[in-house]
Amino acid sequence: MAEPLTFRYQNPGAVEYQPWMAKYGARVGENGRYAHFPDAQSGYAAMGQILDTYQNKHGLNTVSGIINRWASSNVDNNSTGGYINSVASRLGVDPNQPLDPAMKPALMRAMAHYEAGKPFPEYASSPIGANSPQMGANSPAASPPPPQQAPQSMLVPQEDN
Repeated sequence: MAEPLTFRYQNPGAVEYQPWMAKYGARVGENGRYAHFPDAQSGYAAMGQILDTYQNKHGLNTVSGIINRWASSNVDNNSTGGYINSVASRLGVDPNQPLDPAMKPALMRAMAHYEAGKPFPEYASSPIGANSPQMGANSPAASPPPPQQAPQSMLVPQEDN
């Protein structure tokens, strides 16, 4: 049995490719849809940037709010309710409880676990990177620096995230 796409593409969040992801070394995967990252850390960094956008632009800071946007039930027949329950259970929180910013690495691991159907390899039992950004933090370390020519507002395509 083949490994899940998330493993093969080093894409823990199963994110669809967008051109801005090239700054993380992503390319369009062979399936023509999902981002293929050079390593799991890059995949997690892109995932983190999307989650930061969810909070900072859309005000989403609960498992329910985040997953309803991440994997809405009207796309690909997603089991959004099951996804929400799985992630909330792994985090030990109510799905509608605002998440503490320090929970971002655990949220990302729980989402990666759900997307793959099993723990994501490289980070299955350890924190996501030594300098993992806090969820919704407004510090310079919150996400990798943008390309010099692009203003912060252009990092994530507005219509996609």
